Amino acid sequence: MDSWHGWPRRADARYSSAAVRRAAHALRSRSRPSSQANNPVRAQLSFAAADRLHRSAEFLRLQRNGVRFQSPHFVVYASRLDHEPDRSRLGVTVSRRIGNSVVRNRVKRRVRECFRKELRAHLPTGTSIVVIARGGAGALESATINDELMMAARNLRGRIASRGD
Repeated sequence: MDSWHGWPRRADARYSSAAVRRAAHALRSRSRPSSQANNPVRAQLSFAAADRLHRSAEFLRLQRNGVRFQSPHFVVYASRLDHEPDRSRLGVTVSRRIGNSVVRNRVKRRVRECFRKELRAHLPTGTSIVVIARGGAGALESATINDELMMAARNLRGRIASRGD
């Protein structure tokens, strides 16, 4: 029987051509250098899965025990979680009242970008925050979102330091 290239298949061939392609791809991807390992600036400004709050229990703990700041378009909770003392993490909640999925995802992307570029540096190390979008957040430009969240970060930083959290 012919292989997918049109060449006759060897009788003693052990592997299918698809398996060979998968193995070659795995070797190529393993040999690529990690961009974060080679570039410390990129690693510092990255936003990986470890920088996110994932479980609803983490969101609820921050909302119950954290310091709260309310701006016109966002509610921000901040506190330090016990199990991650050296990493600042972000959780974003955008309800359907804000808009359709395009608008909600745009707000989340802009909040993550603000956290990645500036907000993380203004918070004490190990501080996790939850940002909840309020009505009208979907119509904001990136600069306005950045200004509101930076104002929240300045306020929360002082309150967390005074609380000894």
